[in-house]
Amino acid sequence: KCQFDVIYPELEKRNLKAFFFVYSAAFSDNPPPLEFFRDFRLNFFNNVNEYYDLFFNTVRRVYPQQYNVFLNDYQTDYLSAFPFYTENDKKYRFIRDKVLKEKYFDLVFEMMKEKKLNNNEVGKLLTEKLKMNSKDAEEYIKSINPETSQNKLIIKSKNKFLTDINAYDFSNLTENLSISKLLQNIQSNTFLFLGDPKFGGILSEKDAKKISNLISKCSIKKWKNTGHGIHNEHTTEYCKIVNDFLNNNR
Repeated sequence: KCQFDVIYPELEKRNLKAFFFVYSAAFSDNPPPLEFFRDFRLNFFNNVNEYYDLFFNTVRRVYPQQYNVFLNDYQTDYLSAFPFYTENDKKYRFIRDKVLKEKYFDLVFEMMKEKKLNNNEVGKLLTEKLKMNSKDAEEYIKSINPETSQNKLIIKSKNKFLTDINAYDFSNLTENLSISKLLQNIQSNTFLFLGDPKFGGILSEKDAKKISNLISKCSIKKWKNTGHGIHNEHTTEYCKIVNDFLNNNR
């Protein structure tokens, strides 16, 4: 399931019109190329297992020592608290998060070379999708997944909630896009979770301070000894904080 399938029923149940979980790395001084990676994964392979096959083979070829670490250290109960993950999902995340770490970016770029692509070509395709209107998005969804129900097709096209196929509508933005102005325009209460950069957190304290100064109603929660996976490593506390925040801002 994509993020839309998971969150939309919850929004309806709570009578919430929107819940923005902002990808904050885009506001850092050195944003990672994850949008390019996501687009590469979703649009240059017939299915996710085909992507995983290339991923595992590339790790074995380029980083044989790290691949041996994976073979020795991986346990089948890894991420067992999340039954929706397939075995390949878990192996992929273990290698990416526990073994490769900072080498992950270089690994994906190597995979692009294997496909005879470069990040500029992937970026060009992503840029074309950014220009989609609702009708274009609907046609694109049907071309990717002809079995998408009409109801979901209408909802996704209307709301541009297309994370699973990476088709967004930013047609209202100009080439002179100002991140600072966008942040200053946020009037809603905002909660910024700040992971520890030493443990893989994306934003630095400098980034967080800059963002909180631009958003008038911004609170920051700093997490020690944890990086990007706050919701996995501190699930109970994380859920309580989010739930309290939603209940206090209905």
